[in-house]
Amino acid sequence: MSEIDVSHATGVHAKTQFSMLLPAVTEQLGARAIQSVVLYGIEAHACILRTALDLRSPCIDAHVLA
Repeated sequence: MSEIDVSHATGVHAKTQFSMLLPAVTEQLGARAIQSVVLYGIEAHACILRTALDLRSPCIDAHVLA
C-alpha cells in the first residue's frame, strides 16, 4: 500500500505465535522509547488483538487500522 511507508522499517521477525511482542521487538521499542504503535493486518480477532493486549503491559498505546 502506498499509503503506509515502511521503507525505513528495520528487522524482520518470523510469525511464530499470536502476539508479535517478541523479546527482540520489546527491545527495539525500549531502545527507541516508542510510546505508541499502529497495528494492521489480518486475523484481527486473534493476532492483532493479542499483540495490542500485550502492548498494554509496557504501557504502549496500540492503535488498530480498520
